[in-house]
Amino acid sequence: MKINTKYIMIRLRFFTSLFLTSLFIISCSKDTTSCTKQIWYKDADGDGFGDISQTQNSCTQPNGYVSDSSDFNDNDANSYPNAVEICDGIDNDNDGQIDGLNSANCGASEVCENGACIAAITYYFDNDGDGFGDPSNSVLGGSTAPTGYVLDNTDCEDTDPNTYPNAPEILADGIDNNCNGYTDEILCTVDSDCPNAQPTCTDQGNGLWICQ
Repeated sequence: MKINTKYIMIRLRFFTSLFLTSLFIISCSKDTTSCTKQIWYKDADGDGFGDISQTQNSCTQPNGYVSDSSDFNDNDANSYPNAVEICDGIDNDNDGQIDGLNSANCGASEVCENGACIAAITYYFDNDGDGFGDPSNSVLGGSTAPTGYVLDNTDCEDTDPNTYPNAPEILADGIDNNCNGYTDEILCTVDSDCPNAQPTCTDQGNGLWICQ
């Protein structure tokens, strides 16, 4: 039987061409060079904000990466731009301040101090610096009084450093210096303590005696 080699060569070329065409089509269908790659940022703490120093270029989002790059602490899920500040000893919102007296996770009668919620203390503004505070002007604080505030709230006139409970009465100044409700009075225990113009030591109640 005579073999038709010409026919065989033609068929071989045909199938070879068909095979190479198929490979080209498959190769093109898997070609990813036509996609637009973007930069993805690692989100180690899973808060949705990425670390700008750890990146990956990819057409699709890699696992554990996000498009955001603004996380300043990628080891804490509670710390990211504009986060709610909580009492944990960390600057959660990147405003340069760690915690705050009114942290979100402290109760109404608590303040944040050294990363822990503690019972709040009421302090009163001491405008005149006499050590006695204004009962109408107060703030809550921790174990240390805020600047200008004191624990006392008994000042009757917080604009005059010479006026506070039991202060020496300055006669003839027209002011109730000792906050006892009387102006320019002379305190006494017996009549002999009183001047001739006010000879009688009189009980005013509540242990207060003045010359009249």
